[in-house]
Amino acid sequence: MSSGSPVFYGDFILGSGVTLSGSGTITFSGTSTQNVSTSNKTLPYAFVINTSTGSVNLGDSLTTSAAISLTRGTFNTNNYNVTQSSSAFTIANSTLNRAVNIGSSNWTIGSTG
Repeated sequence: MSSGSPVFYGDFILGSGVTLSGSGTITFSGTSTQNVSTSNKTLPYAFVINTSTGSVNLGDSLTTSAAISLTRGTFNTNNYNVTQSSSAFTIANSTLNRAVNIGSSNWTIGSTG
């Protein structure tokens, strides 16, 4: 994927040999559990959770150089670390159901240095 804005309704699992480049937005819009495993790669894409009744569950640490947004649904870190380096983590201001389950994960949000 080099650019664009794909919408995922299932799992997003990257293999260790995958190379990521470009820009865009990855949106998770499933209606059940969606598992995300990035093989500890940095995602250059915005990461949006917009699940009507489902959840997005991390399978390893998540690092992105773009925004992370929760529009609706549940984001479970499963105690994995989250690093977001260039923008803010946002939760939509609406009446839609939204939840973030952080557990014992460490979060680094915004620029450093």
